[in-house]
Amino acid sequence: MKALQTLLAVAVLAVGCRPDFGTRSSRITEPRILAVKATPAEARPGEVVAYRALVAMADGAPALSWSTCATSKPATENNVVGASCLGKDVRAFGGRGPETSGEVPADACTLFGPDTPAPRPGEPPFRPHDADVTGGYYLPVRVDLPGSDPAVALERIRCNLVGASPEVARDFRERYVPNLAPHLLEVTAQVDGAPVALDALPAGATVTWRARWSGPEDVEPSAETYVVFDVVSQSLVERRESLRVSWYSTTGDFEADRTGRGEDETESFSENTWTAPTTPGPAQLWVVLRDARGGVDFLALNGAVVAR
Repeated sequence: MKALQTLLAVAVLAVGCRPDFGTRSSRITEPRILAVKATPAEARPGEVVAYRALVAMADGAPALSWSTCATSKPATENNVVGASCLGKDVRAFGGRGPETSGEVPADACTLFGPDTPAPRPGEPPFRPHDADVTGGYYLPVRVDLPGSDPAVALERIRCNLVGASPEVARDFRERYVPNLAPHLLEVTAQVDGAPVALDALPAGATVTWRARWSGPEDVEPSAETYVVFDVVSQSLVERRESLRVSWYSTTGDFEADRTGRGEDETESFSENTWTAPTTPGPAQLWVVLRDARGGVDFLALNGAVVAR
């Protein structure tokens, strides 16, 4: 069975089952799907969502094919999606290419959310799916790149609140704001505290990269506040999204594969250090920003390492 990549993070953790053979996830050596941006970042069944994939080292427009998982994950499988989603248990949609659109299936909240189908005669009722720590449910969207392993992106789906009193459920409907994708504004580089152009990265230098996103002062801040239903207290709790940055490059070495900001950190940037190779040449970099509710934004950078 081919390895599975998870592209849209649930909460702040990266999930995946690709074996670790010593190669860091930030090093890109072959074409790979790094992320999928969905617009809107959260949708109800029946709504149309536009998808755009970030493919590293792609030669032109990659001929991606798109589909959604057609069955829910069995409780016996310990992964973000069921193994059947990597087989033929999918529903194809959209065209072939890095951008497409498709409707969230009408049964998405039944297959992947809290709604339960009617039990079969003589069988016990189905157990509803659990929400993640942000109260979210996700539609697995499979993306296939010829010659590579399939990838699965997770589109957050808006489902009914279950387990709450009618009063709390009504309050939730009035207060909950669907997720918007974060806005990655720019990625800049410095060497020894001085700005450096992306096409003039000194060979062998330690480069400090800074990814900056929209902050609290902007109309659409990347870290949004939202309400989540707390099962223990049976009440709504207000939370703020954490943000995670994933870094990728074809050359050089990042100090960390991922950086970011927690719920209580209000800074609208994250930094990472990168050791440039000692040999001059091209350097491609990709930066992916994810929020705690699954929203995604990204930038691709074409740089060059030059002799000192």
